[in-house]
Amino acid sequence: MPTFFYKDSALTCGKLKLFDIASVYGTPTYVYSQNKIAEQIQAFKTALGTQAHRIHYAVKANSNLSILQYFLSQNISFDIVSGGELLRVLKIGGSGDNIIFSGVGKTAEELKLGLDNNIYCFNIESTPELNLLNTIAKNQKIKARIAIRVNPDINAISHPYITTGLLTNKFGIPFDEAFELFKYAAQLSNIEIIGIACHIGSQITMVNPFREALQRVLALKKQLQSINIKLQHINMGGGLGVSYNQETVPSINEYIQTIRDELKASNTLLILEPGRSLIAEVGCLLTKILYVKETQHKKFIIIDAAMNDLIRPALYQAVHTILPTLQNPALQIKKYDVVGAVCETGDCFVKDLAFAAQANDIVAIMTTGAYGASMGSNYNTRLKPSELLLHNDTVKVIRPRETIEAILEIEAQTL
Repeated sequence: MPTFFYKDSALTCGKLKLFDIASVYGTPTYVYSQNKIAEQIQAFKTALGTQAHRIHYAVKANSNLSILQYFLSQNISFDIVSGGELLRVLKIGGSGDNIIFSGVGKTAEELKLGLDNNIYCFNIESTPELNLLNTIAKNQKIKARIAIRVNPDINAISHPYITTGLLTNKFGIPFDEAFELFKYAAQLSNIEIIGIACHIGSQITMVNPFREALQRVLALKKQLQSINIKLQHINMGGGLGVSYNQETVPSINEYIQTIRDELKASNTLLILEPGRSLIAEVGCLLTKILYVKETQHKKFIIIDAAMNDLIRPALYQAVHTILPTLQNPALQIKKYDVVGAVCETGDCFVKDLAFAAQANDIVAIMTTGAYGASMGSNYNTRLKPSELLLHNDTVKVIRPRETIEAILEIEAQTL
């Protein structure tokens, strides 16, 4: 069953009607289905089967503490890209051995924080980072466990802002330089090499890029074995796309099977770092129609959510399906641009949407569990939305709606 579905003309999640939720908790509001999270986790575990593996959820996709706590309860580990995300994992009871630290710009303080908490692995993205980590580990008289992230120069055919596996991207070590960096790392006194990492991008809608990247990684692994560098794991990152607006995407099973087929001859622990594919379809953003504005040239639906609440359409030109929470066949369908209230022309969710609209209706922007709330801001001094976790017939507030007092009180008082 889909996460959100119509029953008696009302868009529902389980037994809960989304219109009723909006009436109680207001808009804009993010809602997430705990049952769908469980379903996505199980899909990964079932597909992985007997393959030795670790699943590290990419915290950046949705870093709400309650979401993280639920993943931890389901024996899911974490992939982080900042010291702040590390502290979030520790806050919900996670430990260092639950954590892989990725990202190109780790500071000395963040590296030290990772070492202080004995994290499972650092994904190294540059020679200077490797040297700095070795120095800090030496000062602490410990060894830092690392994987080197290689850039396989694979075109994942995704939006240029979320493609990470090309030589022109800032991520990872160019493939033809990786062997020498592994050799260099093996000589450092306070570095322990335990793996190789590769992440080629996000919202990838075909399996061939994953296959090609893994083939290159396995060839490098074999080359490293010839000089007695033995890897405990291969980390293939994440990147599996989801269907935002009726795109055709591989299933979790197809994605995993592609990787398992390539790994058959390799007795190596597989690490995956899914984010979007675990959490995107879990959520939607409820928002109210403020005005229906019609001119001679254009028709607009103006909603109370905006680009500060969901930046993906403005940043990536992403198109999310938008649905009424109550179907009303009596309303006339017209073509509208759906826009927010922020003073930017780019604050547009979709153009020329065929929709039946009237003021005060509640609509749902679908597939917003990933990179929605976590990328939110207070631009135009707008309040961040509340976040709700739905489970069967219960609603839990996992982030209350922000208040203007909370925003203003943390800023310096200079008057």
